[in-house]
Amino acid sequence: MRIHPLLRRHLALVAGAAAFAVVPLAAQTAVPTGASLPAGASGPSPTPASLADGGAAAEFDYRAADSVALTSPEAAATSVETLARDLTRGLHTDREKIRAIYRWVTQNIAYDVEGMHSIARVMNQDPGTVLQRRRTLCDGYSFLVGSLARMAGMEAEFVEGKAKGLGVDDGEMGGNHSWVAVKVDGEWRLIDATWGAGDIIDGRFVRRFRDFFFLVPPEKLIWTHFPRDPRWQLLEAPVTAAQFRAQPMPQRDFFELGFDAAAVRATAASRRFHGFVGVFPVAEHRIRLVDGPLAKDLSPDSSYAVALDAPGATEATIVSAGAWIPMPRTGDRFAARFTPAPGSGPVVMVRYPGDAQPRVILAYAPVPTPEEARRSR
Repeated sequence: MRIHPLLRRHLALVAGAAAFAVVPLAAQTAVPTGASLPAGASGPSPTPASLADGGAAAEFDYRAADSVALTSPEAAATSVETLARDLTRGLHTDREKIRAIYRWVTQNIAYDVEGMHSIARVMNQDPGTVLQRRRTLCDGYSFLVGSLARMAGMEAEFVEGKAKGLGVDDGEMGGNHSWVAVKVDGEWRLIDATWGAGDIIDGRFVRRFRDFFFLVPPEKLIWTHFPRDPRWQLLEAPVTAAQFRAQPMPQRDFFELGFDAAAVRATAASRRFHGFVGVFPVAEHRIRLVDGPLAKDLSPDSSYAVALDAPGATEATIVSAGAWIPMPRTGDRFAARFTPAPGSGPVVMVRYPGDAQPRVILAYAPVPTPEEARRSR
């Protein structure tokens, strides 16, 4: 039987919303139930720039929280209550507690690719079922994270909307999706455990943990996630549906290289913009692009500065039309300037100890000749 996507979504929300209401471990912390705004609240405030700038995992030491999550015994996952209690043991801040919850969920819950076409699995996304089956869809990820957070005494809200992901073209709103808002240190922050858990490759779920979707800066999440309620954008100037539809869709990994959100928006607004540079983050290493062109098209008439922080890397190189340009190193930073030569697209590469070959992290489009570039203007 073919289920209309809107009916499937409605059934999922009806089945899961009630399960999102739980009694927190800290009884003195009263939190509202359901998937709506807190009772009497006027809505979330925009996230301060000091919190939104940069990646959450880069600013704080989460080794203790991650250790708790990755060593949590199987017996603790028999219920939301016992799991919440185990994941927050010995952790003193909301930030550490929600980190342990996010780390456990992304490590232990798989995306149910086959379940997208099953009404029974779509309806059964309550936290208890998710813990039992260890696989779910986006609503199940969100309900579980939110329920664990509330059980641990935090305010958490279910956010539904659209997301630009697999199979979505520029100019489209994307498919139905859900994520979570959690109040951390008095500020609402955004979490997408579904996208933080892995990818769908050739019709299969492949686990790949992503720090980026934990307390993700709202000005970066808005490039791919559009909440039905604009207040959950957590932006001073919310993006309209028309603006979201029109903005180009970056790769899912795009912001993992630390690109500045304002620079990305300025690049996309350029008259000559035809797409972003291809990015290939190294999963096991943290790399941050400090300077460099964000558009895929480079001009042979211009020179470009590239600087990146790559702790642990032994070398970084720019390759343009067969010429290898080493990037001198100062501490963890590698930097160089180059003028792209016509021909194959320039790439930026880094090498780590034990690598047989350097790894490409940035890939630009083939560079036209100066004459071709002038004709295209």
